[in-house]
Amino acid sequence: MTKTKVIKIPKQKGFAEVAFVWLKEHRQLADVDFTHNAYYRKERFVYIFMNFLMERFKNYSIPFEEINEKLLNELYLYSRTELNFSIPYYRKMVQTIKQVVNYAVINDLTTKSYIFNYKIKSFAKKQILYITLAQIKELQEAEIHNEKLSRTRDFFLFQCYTGVAYIDMKTFKLSNLITDAFQNEWIVIHRQKTGGKSTIPLMPEAKAIIEKYRNVTKTVNPGGFFPIQNNKDYNDTLKKLENYSSIPREKLHSHCGRKTFAMTVLNSGNVSIETVSKMLGHAKIDMTQKHYAFVDTKKIRNEMEKFSFTPKEQ
Repeated sequence: MTKTKVIKIPKQKGFAEVAFVWLKEHRQLADVDFTHNAYYRKERFVYIFMNFLMERFKNYSIPFEEINEKLLNELYLYSRTELNFSIPYYRKMVQTIKQVVNYAVINDLTTKSYIFNYKIKSFAKKQILYITLAQIKELQEAEIHNEKLSRTRDFFLFQCYTGVAYIDMKTFKLSNLITDAFQNEWIVIHRQKTGGKSTIPLMPEAKAIIEKYRNVTKTVNPGGFFPIQNNKDYNDTLKKLENYSSIPREKLHSHCGRKTFAMTVLNSGNVSIETVSKMLGHAKIDMTQKHYAFVDTKKIRNEMEKFSFTPKEQ
């Protein structure tokens, strides 16, 4: 059994010194309590905040008493205008900063957290961007002679058929395919982002794509099954695919396929939100309800056509 290294808390109480100790402890827990990607995201947030402090105070380590709501409001403006962060990404950064401050409180390095009750103002929810079954068919049937575009089309459709996120598709291996005692085939993935388990029936359309690439020689992504490019290149190529269908401009991106799977299945009316949550690998059903529990207008119209305010005759 590996002995956990004891890390000493510094006597100096500045943010940076304590944050470095906090990060070292979290690095030991990577792949135990959370993924390495989650750790590196926390590390990046710490360094971004310290860069902000350097610009603001000419010092990357300040007393915890100076980390207050006013400072975080300035950080919000900085992250949104200078770094072009999305609001959800900024929220995650603030969450990391709060964790470091709370760590300092627990270890008696500061008397209290001045940002404990800090909340970011709510904004209207962004519309979920997904494509329709008709648009999926257009992509399926499109004549694409460029190999890179054709492969990108396949990878995007695989997301539509399975709901896997880009990073989980990139790390997908044949060992993620499971056949149960009844000869049903499944994709079982432990998500890179959260560590949650996704259990997805292998539909014929997704299986056909897997078979297509079973013996393909890969020059990119040698550690995974699919020869898929990096996320930026994938997104850039997806934009070009919009020319082969009626899909609106700027709609296709690396998360659109996952959203398409979730919304298509939910709006079919035949699959419960609990089942969709299990397939998406969400830890709690609340996450599925928050992000995907929207009903499209076509489903509303079809169901309301069966409704009448006039009582049925007995």
